[in-house]
Amino acid sequence: MALTLAALALGAHGLSPARAAQPLAAPTPPAAFANPQAACRAALDVYVERFAPGRRFALGAVQQLEAWAYAYAQEVDAAGRPAGERFIALLAHQEPGSGWYALAPRVASAAEYNALLERFPAALSDESLKAYLRQPEVAVA
Repeated sequence: MALTLAALALGAHGLSPARAAQPLAAPTPPAAFANPQAACRAALDVYVERFAPGRRFALGAVQQLEAWAYAYAQEVDAAGRPAGERFIALLAHQEPGSGWYALAPRVASAAEYNALLERFPAALSDESLKAYLRQPEVAVA
């Protein structure tokens, strides 16, 4: 029996051709929150769960201008004291009629994170801050 490249590729990923032909489920939309603090906290919790399990982060003050906000979270020790220099920048936006949403780096794609960052008003984040927060969209080998 001759195997096609597609069949080999599917087998390498544990998918049968029948399973591969089924449509993918739509991603779960992010939850909306009543305020930017809650949205940033939720985004931070997802980041920690996926990329920093066992570590603790303290959410700093949320900087907000109308429907836009951002906050930094700093890694802390068990007593809540700063531990190292690891920071996470969280971006939040209020969608009319639905609530606040927030993105954390790596949880969202770099393209999605950067697109939201570019929409921030200059009064809240100038070009130098945007350049600092922008995530690399190309993996470096």
